[in-house]
Amino acid sequence: RFEERDQKNIWFDHCIYPVFDEFNNVTRIAMVSRNITEHKLVEEDLRKERDFNNAIINAAGSLVIVFDIEGRIILFNKTCEKLTGYTLEEVEGLYIYDLFLTPENIEPCQNYFRSMLGTKKALQQESFWLTKDKQPIFISWYHAILYNEKNKAEHIVGVGIDITERKQAEKNQRLAVTVFETTTEGIIVTDADNNILMVNPAFTAVTGYAKEEVIGKKPNILRSGYHDLQFYKDMWENLQKFGKWQGELWNRRKNGEVYIEWLSIVAIKDSNSKIIQYVAIFNDITKRKQAEELIWHQAHHDALTDLPNRTLFVEKLSQTLQIAKRRKKKLAVMFIDLDHFKQVNDTLGHKIGDSLLQEASKRLQQGVREFDTVARLGGDEFTIIIDNFDEYLFVKNIAEKLLDSLASPFVLEENKVSIAGSIGIALFPEDGSDVETLLKNADIAMYQAKESGRNAYQFFTQQMNVQIIEHLKLEDELRNALAYNEFDLYYQPIIDIKSEKMVAVETLLRWRNDKSMFPEQFITPAEKCGLITPIWKWWLNTTVQQLQNIDLANVQIAIKISAYQLTNDRTIETIKEVLQKFNLPAYSLILEIDEESFLKNLPDTANNLDELESLGTQISIDNFGSDWGSLHSLRQFPINILKIDPFFINNITADSYDMILIKTIIELAHKLNIKLIGGGVETKEQLNFLKDNQCDLIQGSYITKPLIYNKFLKFIKS
Repeated sequence: RFEERDQKNIWFDHCIYPVFDEFNNVTRIAMVSRNITEHKLVEEDLRKERDFNNAIINAAGSLVIVFDIEGRIILFNKTCEKLTGYTLEEVEGLYIYDLFLTPENIEPCQNYFRSMLGTKKALQQESFWLTKDKQPIFISWYHAILYNEKNKAEHIVGVGIDITERKQAEKNQRLAVTVFETTTEGIIVTDADNNILMVNPAFTAVTGYAKEEVIGKKPNILRSGYHDLQFYKDMWENLQKFGKWQGELWNRRKNGEVYIEWLSIVAIKDSNSKIIQYVAIFNDITKRKQAEELIWHQAHHDALTDLPNRTLFVEKLSQTLQIAKRRKKKLAVMFIDLDHFKQVNDTLGHKIGDSLLQEASKRLQQGVREFDTVARLGGDEFTIIIDNFDEYLFVKNIAEKLLDSLASPFVLEENKVSIAGSIGIALFPEDGSDVETLLKNADIAMYQAKESGRNAYQFFTQQMNVQIIEHLKLEDELRNALAYNEFDLYYQPIIDIKSEKMVAVETLLRWRNDKSMFPEQFITPAEKCGLITPIWKWWLNTTVQQLQNIDLANVQIAIKISAYQLTNDRTIETIKEVLQKFNLPAYSLILEIDEESFLKNLPDTANNLDELESLGTQISIDNFGSDWGSLHSLRQFPINILKIDPFFINNITADSYDMILIKTIIELAHKLNIKLIGGGVETKEQLNFLKDNQCDLIQGSYITKPLIYNKFLKFIKS
């Protein structure tokens, strides 16, 4: 470049080469110069034009890309760089297919560009690209072919805009339409004045109204009348204040059927926070509510009788107590147990037993007022809450009415069944001020009613509580007695009058403690606390084990057993275990049941008495003669032995009536093929009397008083 006088630049193109002589030495330099100023000016203009164009391209908001026919990138503007994350330097010369397209899109894109060849028009295309960090974007392109002077396609230029947001909006719109049309939730759109603008198919499916029937109307066409006006007023106040509301609504279908829906309403506002529309979405929850109510009902009601169960009873009693406390009213809790129910279950089967419980529950409900609560706690135990009364005489009358109702025979599948009831009553506030105390005291009173002879009722008294405390203390002492081996066994022989040989031995249980208690004093508490089973098992096991050491051939073992134990199937299992363990024939075992206990529990023990007979054990009635009602039972049940009450034997020398009574018992027993034991024989005169009247066996202090094991051994040897 040279500068002329007028300071204009001129450009030359120089060609310089050496000139050699004959010796190949450079002798001079030759230069040929050509003025190329005009060419340089044209080139500068082109550069400026290119820079100008590039500035425009890079300043444009649109995407601009140029690539050759093979797809190699030549131009890539700033908008492209910003959108894709690539710079021109990174992509120049690389193929667009490798950079921006997913494998499945490459071939369709190549086919598209091939289809452009030969056309002079720009074509529009929407394509899916990946950015540098592999994020998807959508671009709307206009592509055109650039041809050279020979009309040969050299480049493809693309101008595009990012339509990713639009595509997402379209997708969301399609999704919204799909959801609106296919969702199982009913949708209502209203204007600001609550006129329905549109509803979806689910609305029609739930309500029965077609959209043509509701457009332009208000949603109150669905009202069922279940809710009052205040409910709707509160709903709209919440909508205006918070812009939303949700809750449970009872509406009516087109066919008049009431249904339950869970409704959510949202207020749609414009840019000025003015409500322009409401959108309500609802679910028909009728079946779910019914299922929930069924589950709740099943969890709080007895499956057999449909009465409230213990859980619901406790809730109701708690609520009733709170009301009674606030209003200073009286309240009574009844605890009812069905007597002889086990016998019905065992003899007639569980089906009849279930029917009996159902019928008994109906009678209990019929015997109280409609608002009184009757519940079944389980088994044959029922409870009743009586409130809203003035005098306790009212409760007494209800108890008597219930007992009369239960005592009336039930006819169940052609079976005439008779039971009775024992009712315990606890009163508020006298007998307790909380659920637990009232229920406990009613239970205590019920057991007192049972012990008084059943088919009776008892009001709770504090004396019962004292007795319970004493029983609890006794139970604790009994547990210790069993754990620390405080029980002793005494033996008393039973003698055959004719042969004067010992044919049986009665084993007697004694508790070695400061109170010198006899079994009659601690057996009942042991039964109540469940200790009778392990105590009696120890008693029988130890007896058989000790007597087997003596080798008493053909000598039977007599052991007392309570009627309560005979209602327990575990007792039968214990007997079987001991007989098998010691290889003892069942005939060798005599089970002695007190006459009074036998008669009181007769219906409940019948099944086990039959099983004991089939097993082969002997059944003896102890203290026989004090209740003539037992005579009828002699021909009904498998009785093998009667032990005459010692009271009568002690009086035979002084009371002619007792002599006649004993003679009658002996004569009757022999006719029924039942053996007699004269119990409590203390004198020779008593022995002679029994011998003269053909009594079979005797037992008493005339032979020997009950002896502890070691002394009994000496007695045997003597």
